[in-house]
Amino acid sequence: MCSERYRRMLGIVVTALLTVSLSVGCGDEDEGGLPTEEVAAGWSRFQNEQFTDAIQSFQEAASKAPGWGEPYNGLGWCYAALDSLDRAEENFELAVAKGPNLTDAWAGLALVKLALEEFLEGGNAARKAIELGQDKYVFRYDDRVNAKSLRIAYAECAFYYGDYTTAEEQVELVSLDSLLDPSDPDYVVKLLEAIGRLSRQ
Repeated sequence: MCSERYRRMLGIVVTALLTVSLSVGCGDEDEGGLPTEEVAAGWSRFQNEQFTDAIQSFQEAASKAPGWGEPYNGLGWCYAALDSLDRAEENFELAVAKGPNLTDAWAGLALVKLALEEFLEGGNAARKAIELGQDKYVFRYDDRVNAKSLRIAYAECAFYYGDYTTAEEQVELVSLDSLLDPSDPDYVVKLLEAIGRLSRQ
């Protein structure tokens, strides 16, 4: 089963987007000759919460195509689910280095950086994922991760590295009812409260 910390990291009630497509959000890689069967098996096992088996599939794919970012993306999500955030971070960083347009990997990296309290890097990763995925983005294998949750993560990261303007911008993009007044003496507290409310929705 998913660890409780993984569930909290994503911050939304458990749902899953059951699809095995490798074509959405994978970047611009030409998949001809790549070990897509192993990757598809890995994602199938990920969706069934068979994370150890999924890791084996992704590792096999990575050994066959070490320059392809998608297996490392899969490894990142598996390790995050197992609460091994350092290993998740390592694999997500490998994924985006090998596949700079892998939206899912940037999204995972943002959430892991936030969980590790590496706020500046987390904000940068969230911004990149949002730029790539736009407002219709949904992670192919877990729809709790989407454009809204990324904006909330971005807002939280920005808040904690002191960029309240960016944090408020992200809050207002998610909820137009959360308009805040920077001249309010309690502005910072209210901004954090708004982020907290959104993260619990």
